[in-house]
Amino acid sequence: MRKNWLLLICLFLLLVGLLASNTIAQAGTGSLELQVVAGKPADFNDPPLTGGKYRASNAYVLIYPMAQSYSGFSFDGYTDKEGQVIAKDLPTGIHKYEISFFDLNGNKWKGEGSVYIKSGSSQKKLIELKKE
Repeated sequence: MRKNWLLLICLFLLLVGLLASNTIAQAGTGSLELQVVAGKPADFNDPPLTGGKYRASNAYVLIYPMAQSYSGFSFDGYTDKEGQVIAKDLPTGIHKYEISFFDLNGNKWKGEGSVYIKSGSSQKKLIELKKE
């Protein structure tokens, strides 16, 4: 009987700990939406945007925080057909982003920079890649 009570108390404390850590992890986050363009298309069928630029579809995106306290966190993914990617639940603070893209001729385009993520905010940036 005593072992059952101890087991029940341990399970309760474990549950409370998990709920508390999830709340803390979600408290200080924001999101980043990137629209990525390049000087050449990825496909022959891609129409140019206003200004002669093209959507950088399927560009590789890496986002990571500058603060060492979040050294294990990073976002990596690819832009969609529209050249957009949305990174959610980024920790607050300064984040660095690196983007690479190959056009239809196999030329590499790159872009990098940094952005400050505010708690509860949604940042939007237009990134114009440069030919390497």
